[in-house]
Amino acid sequence: MTKGKTLLNFSTGLEPDLPILGEIRVIEHALSLFLASLLFNNYRLITESDSLTVVEWIKNPAADPPCFSVLITDISDCIRTKGFFIRHAPRTCSVEANGYRS
Repeated sequence: MTKGKTLLNFSTGLEPDLPILGEIRVIEHALSLFLASLLFNNYRLITESDSLTVVEWIKNPAADPPCFSVLITDISDCIRTKGFFIRHAPRTCSVEANGYRS
């Protein structure tokens, strides 16, 4: 933890699906990890994604396509009810995360 931030890095295998589905699954996995951790009671979660489309869908689930509706609604409800945040972080601006991406 530095400067009041904790950067959680994880790696998980994804089925070869649509890239946008991969983005959704990663956010879902990050929420699950955080909720299962000891950090949940003492810290707030700010989730960043370089997918502006996914961030917009989560912020406004009515705008998502029907094929992702259940996943997006679950993520959106969790973020809203737990007081978490999600924001777009363009890949070029996400220096910490870029160090971990291939």
